[in-house]
Amino acid sequence: AIPLMEGIYTFSVEVMDALTNKLLSKSEQLPPVWLIVNDPPLLTLPGNLSTQKLQNPQNLLFQWMPRHRQANTVEYEFTLTELLMPANFQGNPQNLFLSQPPYYRAKTLNTTLLYGPTLPPLIPGRTYGFRVRAKAKQGFEDIGIFRNDGYSEIFIFQYGEKNRAPRIISAKWD
Repeated sequence: AIPLMEGIYTFSVEVMDALTNKLLSKSEQLPPVWLIVNDPPLLTLPGNLSTQKLQNPQNLLFQWMPRHRQANTVEYEFTLTELLMPANFQGNPQNLFLSQPPYYRAKTLNTTLLYGPTLPPLIPGRTYGFRVRAKAKQGFEDIGIFRNDGYSEIFIFQYGEKNRAPRIISAKWD
């Protein structure tokens, strides 16, 4: 099924007999309806292309802002992926996010997720990407009312500083 585009629609209803194909009622025009396609969530924390401080125990807050107007119940699917980049990588890290398996995935009704010490550990100096998908729910059924199938943009961050070799080494012989 192809979803309707955003805009104003007027629907009419007719009742027909399925066996005889005979019209049983006059065409009844319903009041106009404005259909809105909602934007996916807007990521806020951690910032895109940021470096996050190491914390012991691990506690990293992920946060996003909803941008829907028509949905009462929205479920969010959070996806975190470790981006395994070669040392001289020149491509788009968002393509790496899409091509690598998720490191962690969770569903929530909240607009925040605390990545705490009970979750898989983030490795210092490594690069990660995350995104959120919004799904409008009616009971147990998903309703497709979001642009980009509900997917936010992808944010990239580094967890802690990369390990560096010592810069100045001196030795003294007696």
